[in-house]
Amino acid sequence: MPHFFIDKKIAPPCKIELLGGDAHHISNVLRLRAGDWIEISDGLGNSFKAEIDGTSSKAVRISVRSAIKKATRTEPPVLALSIFKSEKFEIAIQKAVELGCRRIIPVKCERSLPHLAKSSASKNERWNKIAIAAAKQSGLPIIPCVEKMLPFETLCNTEMKSENRAMLYEGKALMTLPEYFKSSKKKSGHLLLIGPEGGFAPEEVEMASKSGISSVSLGPQILRVETAAIAAVTIWQYELGNMKGS
Repeated sequence: MPHFFIDKKIAPPCKIELLGGDAHHISNVLRLRAGDWIEISDGLGNSFKAEIDGTSSKAVRISVRSAIKKATRTEPPVLALSIFKSEKFEIAIQKAVELGCRRIIPVKCERSLPHLAKSSASKNERWNKIAIAAAKQSGLPIIPCVEKMLPFETLCNTEMKSENRAMLYEGKALMTLPEYFKSSKKKSGHLLLIGPEGGFAPEEVEMASKSGISSVSLGPQILRVETAAIAAVTIWQYELGNMKGS
């Protein structure tokens, strides 16, 4: 079923009106009509089955019938993603959310292109729109968030310091992600850090290590940043048990 978010408490049975872009998408893009069904979520993890009562280009009237029970998932990883080329960065955001990430932190690294880091504030709204669209597409019941950019040092010293934290690195003789999971302490929080196209600077690798971030590998292949992000999130979600059927 098509999936939409509503910023209000939902208690079925009840009637709700969808306005603006959602109404346009339902009426003019999906061309749904009275009697068709959609899924709505409150953005907090609760989803509901709703029947369309009537449509127009400006408003869609729905009757919320019942709650949808979804499988309980382990908290997905927080993706700390270094700033890189805009289009590829947006692909990484989109696919990470489709795979279940709810929180993405853009990170300014030493080798991040300066003009891309400077423009991150103006692009944050667009990145969040991409994340929300991906959540709708994949049926994620929680509204994801792309946060404001953090400098690498700030991320190392403040974000989830007592939780499982790992960074992808191309050095030799590193643990793979599955090996990291077998050896890591069982904690509830997970942070995955992925560097820019030029990789992490040696000083950043040392800083991360001193702050308790483990260096891990995806293997001998040289991957594009967006490919590495997608592969790493997929492996991480699998290891957490979040790739099982509902």
